[in-house]
Amino acid sequence: MLREIEILKSMALFSTLDPDELEKIAGLLHPLKINKGQVLTEEGDVARDFFIILSGKYKISSKTGHEIILRHTGDFIGWATIIAGPKYLGTGVALAQGEVLKLSGQDFMRLLQSDADLGNKIMKKGSDLASSGKPFVNESA
Repeated sequence: MLREIEILKSMALFSTLDPDELEKIAGLLHPLKINKGQVLTEEGDVARDFFIILSGKYKISSKTGHEIILRHTGDFIGWATIIAGPKYLGTGVALAQGEVLKLSGQDFMRLLQSDADLGNKIMKKGSDLASSGKPFVNESA
């Protein structure tokens, strides 16, 4: 779990959390192998999972034509699961084989409901990142 905590700590979204809070989130993460072409999120579908990139290359695209390529450890897919709302805002597809850490939105919401301070910290940081226009990328990568 130490690796997961280090990755979370490096991510802007979780950078304001203390070690105990990072450990709570790390305990909810599940590693997954991802195949090239695998769809992680589908724009408009109910947002159920959040994915933190460990390796590989991924594209998030929207029907409006916007695209972003993610390839750094700590970049993530499924922002809506945690911050933005009930539906995925884009389609996330693996452009290469890789590995991610999956966080169930249901597990995450349970955690936030049980720890209001943790929830407030994450929502505040998420709002700041969304305002900056770079919510998906790991600034320290």
